[in-house]
Amino acid sequence: MARRDKNIGQRVGIFMGGLLLVFTVTLAIIVGNRLSDEALGVLAGAVCGVGAAIPTSLIVVALTLKLRQDEPEEKTSYPPIVVVNGERQRPQAPSYPQIARRSPRDREWIDVKPLGD
Repeated sequence: MARRDKNIGQRVGIFMGGLLLVFTVTLAIIVGNRLSDEALGVLAGAVCGVGAAIPTSLIVVALTLKLRQDEPEEKTSYPPIVVVNGERQRPQAPSYPQIARRSPRDREWIDVKPLGD
């Protein structure tokens, strides 16, 4: 009985595939008769472009997968870090360079006079 059910499933699949093929061809004929020559040219170019892009994309995917398989796996574990500190030290504040501070009185002023005077 199981073999008969499997056979029916295959027959239904073949029938549905044939029905889809007939529908697609019929639709293509109807649309082809209604479109102008320029529109058919554009449609043919689009179909050819998609047809050329599919194998190219498959080649790129295959090469990418092959290159990933050839790469060695990266080491994800880090070596242990051991800190040896004999005596406890107090943290020190960072020492910044001292900037010489001058008062505004120490500045040199130059008077600029207009050219017309």
